Amino acid sequence: MTMSDFKYLFSPLKIGSMEIPNRIMMSPHGVTGLKPGSDEQLAYFEARAKGGAGFVGIAGCAVHTMHVYQGLFMTSRDPANIPKIKRLVDVIHKYGGKAFIHGPWMNGAPDMPQTSKVVPATLWGDNQSREMSIDEIKQLVLDHAISAANMREAGADGMEFPIGGGAGLQYFVSPLYNKRSDEYGGDLDNRIRIILEIAAEIKKMAGRDFNIGFKVNPDESLLGGPDLETGIEICRRLAASGDVDWIRIAARGQKPQMTHFHYPPSYMPQGTNNYASAAVREVVDNIPIIGGGRMTTAEFMEQSIAEGQCDAVFAARAFIVDPEWPNKAKRGETEEIRHCIGDVEGCFLRSCFGMPVGCTYNVEIGHEGQTLAPAEKKKKVAIIGGGPAGLQAALTAAQRGHDIILVEKEDHLGGHVWLEGQLPGLTDRQALPTWYEHQLRKLANVDIRLETEADADYVLSLGADAVIVATGAEFSPTGISYMQMNAAEGYATEGYVYTPEDVILKGVELGDRVLIFDGIGYVTGPGVAEMLADQGKEVVYVNVDPMIGRSVQLLGQHQVMALRLKDKVEFIPNNAPLAVKDHTVTLKNILTYDLTEIEDIDSVVMVASRPSRDELYHALVGKIDELHIIADAADSHWNSFGTDDATKAGHKVALAL
Repeated sequence: MTMSDFKYLFSPLKIGSMEIPNRIMMSPHGVTGLKPGSDEQLAYFEARAKGGAGFVGIAGCAVHTMHVYQGLFMTSRDPANIPKIKRLVDVIHKYGGKAFIHGPWMNGAPDMPQTSKVVPATLWGDNQSREMSIDEIKQLVLDHAISAANMREAGADGMEFPIGGGAGLQYFVSPLYNKRSDEYGGDLDNRIRIILEIAAEIKKMAGRDFNIGFKVNPDESLLGGPDLETGIEICRRLAASGDVDWIRIAARGQKPQMTHFHYPPSYMPQGTNNYASAAVREVVDNIPIIGGGRMTTAEFMEQSIAEGQCDAVFAARAFIVDPEWPNKAKRGETEEIRHCIGDVEGCFLRSCFGMPVGCTYNVEIGHEGQTLAPAEKKKKVAIIGGGPAGLQAALTAAQRGHDIILVEKEDHLGGHVWLEGQLPGLTDRQALPTWYEHQLRKLANVDIRLETEADADYVLSLGADAVIVATGAEFSPTGISYMQMNAAEGYATEGYVYTPEDVILKGVELGDRVLIFDGIGYVTGPGVAEMLADQGKEVVYVNVDPMIGRSVQLLGQHQVMALRLKDKVEFIPNNAPLAVKDHTVTLKNILTYDLTEIEDIDSVVMVASRPSRDELYHALVGKIDELHIIADAADSHWNSFGTDDATKAGHKVALAL
């Protein structure tokens, strides 16, 4: 599609006193690791404004003073931050976009009281803060208005405040959290009182032409809260107040209880919020309704607007992975767009561990505006292995001017990402090798050799100046895991015990009743289990952990996988295999040490130990002057961050050539 095919997405939209150039909102998202006010933060926003974002959100500018999280966020309440925020606003305006400030109230943070002391504010930790007084509520209203006046001075076009996501003003609006019995608690009139007071006070202090939006979770029914009907009524009242200029719909998304709706992974369909935004839009027709939720393609965004499900769309990860996607789509260059693969590991999950937010395969985050330094000396570089590490190494090294030979033993590129992409719910992962291959095949200095087995003699025959061993890792049939250090007795029985590579790559025939042992706590085990169940196999799914997907629990993906599997497999947690023989698998409970025998098992698939393929490296040591081993070949990652670390390792080694 070209711009002429997009009737709505690239058309302007009136929101309050402003007109945005297109219908694309870059929703606010924290980019920890980029210091507030730094040149790196400025470059991050500039790249996305230049790339075509029409309405850009600047995240985490809290409406009050913060102590615990000071340094991670800029508060909109502090006038000292006006110059820092103005730099960001100005660079967004430079490219024709409009800028709004995300102004959360960090309710329940360790130094902040909360609406009601009865329910823990679990977003921040296991603390349970004291209850706010009426005077503190009145001050919170004033703090919002002062913050808005500050942001107007910074040049911002508006502010948005969250009523959802497990944070902010949801703690007043939702009866799940609001247990007050005064004028700010009880019925809906009282629960939304503070919202209407905030909006009115902002318009009074910052001006009628300063635009205000709210991000609303209109459907809390899965948590036992109000359903969509109540959410629609909340939105209707906000719109009817005359003080609200837009509403953004983020249904069901809530951290930590339902994080998979807040950051929808690839298991979930595009437009997870469309059902709610469409319902709200049927009732609210006087202000724009902005929808979204895992919208990964411009075509789907266009369709959502065309069908009346929303007036504009919001996206965050689409901009994280490719800052230029709107302009590329507008030019009809869809094959150039680097699409989000939906693992949510390189972005949000990294922040959960205090690491700088990045992207699984956009290695340029934090380095926007910088150009790759040309190689001081052009080299012939052989890269053995076409997984994510080898692909990124090839791309970076080629862009620096080196001549590249990329050798892959399979008939496709992608390594473990390609394997994962064959599993149910994970097909979006194929976007990674597809994008890399497209970029590499455009380069005259890259020679890709598929279906080529590379031993030491072959590598030496290439006459390369440098060799990068990126041969990855491969699952072992032993059943060894982090909780079971000995191999299961009988694992080597021919035609009985297999690995994911055997099942997915080699297509081995399995019996009717299959036991899968998952010792890694990631997506591979559940994916193989679901794939085989969908083929009609009777699946016994054994997990060494008490839950499915331990390593992606913080993303809520363990819940998604559990729901997908609950009617398809027999689930046995907290167990590891001791023996597999005579069609019987002996399990040991890792908590109680009790033994259990599972009989009538025709085939076993071990998703556990994944040793590095380091044999080629050892065979080349001392024979190549410049020899590197990277990513899984050097240090196998068998659960989360494997792909994220691989692409970064490939980029790093290529910069060192």
